[in-house]
Parts: sequence; C-alpha cells; structure tokens
Amino acid sequence: MGGDTHRPSELFGPYEVFETLGAGGMARVHRAKKIGIAGFTREVALKRLLSHLAVDRSFVEAFVREAKLAVRLRHPSIAHIYELGKVGDTYFISMEYVEGHDLRDVLRELARERQRMPIDVAIAILLELCDALDYAHTRTDDLTGEPLGIVHRDISPSNLVVTEGGHLKVIDFGIAKATPRELATQSGRLKGKFGYMSPEALRTQATDARSDLFSVGVVAHEMLTTRRLFGGNHTYDTLRRIHREEIPPPSAINPEVPAALDSAVLIALERDPDDRFQSAEEMRAALYRVALERSLAVTSDQVAAYLDDLMGEPVEIILEAAPADDEDDDWMFETDVESVPEIDPVEEPTLIEEAVVGAPPAPRPPAMVDLSHITPLERSALDALLEDEPSRP
Repeated sequence: MGGDTHRPSELFGPYEVFETLGAGGMARVHRAKKIGIAGFTREVALKRLLSHLAVDRSFVEAFVREAKLAVRLRHPSIAHIYELGKVGDTYFISMEYVEGHDLRDVLRELARERQRMPIDVAIAILLELCDALDYAHTRTDDLTGEPLGIVHRDISPSNLVVTEGGHLKVIDFGIAKATPRELATQSGRLKGKFGYMSPEALRTQATDARSDLFSVGVVAHEMLTTRRLFGGNHTYDTLRRIHREEIPPPSAINPEVPAALDSAVLIALERDPDDRFQSAEEMRAALYRVALERSLAVTSDQVAAYLDDLMGEPVEIILEAAPADDEDDDWMFETDVESVPEIDPVEEPTLIEEAVVGAPPAPRPPAMVDLSHITPLERSALDALLEDEPSRP
C-alpha cells in the first residue's frame, strides 16, 4: 500500500487527506487515512462531492444512491465501500484503495508490446468477472429477500482492476441500476461508455443482467485479440458497428483461441438479449468448461506474476472509473498483420475524435455519455439508427 510520502494537505473530519487521485464531473478523490482510537488507521480512497454540486439535490441524491447501492455488495471481486458521511456541507464516500492494474492499462501495454494476453490468464479474469456479476445480479435485500435487480451498466476495461494478488476487482457501481425506488437511477439517460454498451442500453430501453453480459463479451473479445471491437472514427461509427457490423470470432484475429471459447464470446455478443447467456452463472459455466477441456487452469499467483512481468511494479489504483471525457476510446489496439485474415484497413478500429465545440458542458456524474461533440448530421443519423431494430451478427 502507499506510504505517507507526503504530509497531509488538510484534515477532513476523521481523515488526513493526501494527494489527489482523480476527479470527474461529480466528485474529486484523494488518498486519505482515517484516524481512529488507540492509533487505529486505515488508508482509503476518499471521494468527495464537488462543493458547487452540494446545493443540487439531484447530484446529492445520485451520490448517496451510489453509496447505498455499493455498500450492499460484499464480494471479494467487488470493490468495497466503507462509509458514507458528511463533514460540514460536504458529502463523502470512503472506498477501498488497492494496488494493481486496470485492464485498460494492461491492454494498452499489450498493444505497445504487440503481444496478446495468454488464453488461460484471460479466462481466469473472465471467470472472476462472471462470478462477481452473478453475485450482484442475484443480490437480494437482506431484510425482505426482494431481488435488488442490480445491473452494473458500465462494464469496461477501466472498471476492471487486477490486484497485485492476481484477483479481479469490479469497480464503480455508481451508475448501476437497481429496481427499488430509493436506488433507481434516472431514466432516459445514456450512461456508460459507448463501445461497451449493449444495443438495448444504447436505445435507452429497459436493461437487465444480460446487458452486462454483452459488455463482458466485448471485453472478452478485446482481451483475446488485443484489438478494439467496436472502436470507430466517431460516435456514430461506433454505434453503427455495435448495431450492424458483423462480429468476427476472436480466432479470426488470434488463431490460438479455441472454437469453444469463440462460441462463448459470440453468444455473449448476440444483439438480441434472448439469444445471449441468460445469466452470468451460465456464461461462467461455459468458460469453465473451456478451461477444463483445454487444461487452461491458472492460479491467481500465476496471473499476478504474468502482470508483474508485463507491467512492472503494481500501481496504486483508486477504485473510481475514469470520467466521461476520458473514456476507453482514447486508445486502440495493434494487430499482428501476419496472423490476421485479409481485412480492409479502412475498417480497422481507430481513435474516436473528440471535438467538443462551444461552451463546455455542465458538470455531470462520471461515465455519463456526452453527445455534445457530434454534428447535426451525425445526430440525425444516430436517432435513425437507434430507432431501428438491430441486425443479428
């Protein structure tokens, strides 16, 4: 864990506050240390609602809703929330603080080194991801037994952290949707990152656990190929790819991927939710069968050793997703042209150009999708695309 290499910049209630770890449209996060009785201390990530938003009831409710939802999730592969509180007029959430690497950085490094993640390592990470989502999706109220109906809705590489011990942590359930009224998110707003959202989420239709599984399919495809799946030149192009473009099996890019794993990934990526895995448990079972049949079992120590070798020393990770203006679309994967079938280079995934025009948008919660940068022509085409029923892969 990070040591006290700096003097605290301020005292905030029972917390000594150190360096800034991240900031989004809704909150700022610092490394902090909670000081308790008899010398007790705990190093945490302290997330504080921005002061100018404290007077906005909707932002305060969203901030409190995030904590209420996340605190119900007690699973080793889901980041922990320790405390929700208020000091003066400032609301805060105290969160887990770990060392490790998020998958976005891992995939960037693989692209830079022109490597692909070993199949067994990818499966190990995906198994823990499915295990965490199965827990969240099937979570019930401790008192009433009522299903919470939790859907993460932002499964993407920046929200998946592999700890220094080689285990996965799913982070940022802050935009997750639960059915009880006190936890319900605002309807009619696109949340998450375009390139990882399911077709039904992009159409702002009701989503369930199967929407998360589509996102898992995108992540799995990219882990196996070291290549963006739905990256486009601009927002509309990305959405067109999600809705219309044929999805190649991972083995078309990485011949080492076995057919059974191809099948599992493509089932997760079915555009019709009824054709996907119907639960994270079902997807986990399919992945486990692949690992068993192909002798692809790997331990967490081996995952940790692989990442240490690839990435070097673990870095301190704040369990907080990148804000919406720093989405996963700011990078692309390289491919080994010698092992890839003929592909029109025009169709290769490229960087999404962010061209925000006019005044900056009003502050918004992290991971909100911003459409301010698209042209009127793209807006019109986007509306037409989202009104149509999606094609099958």
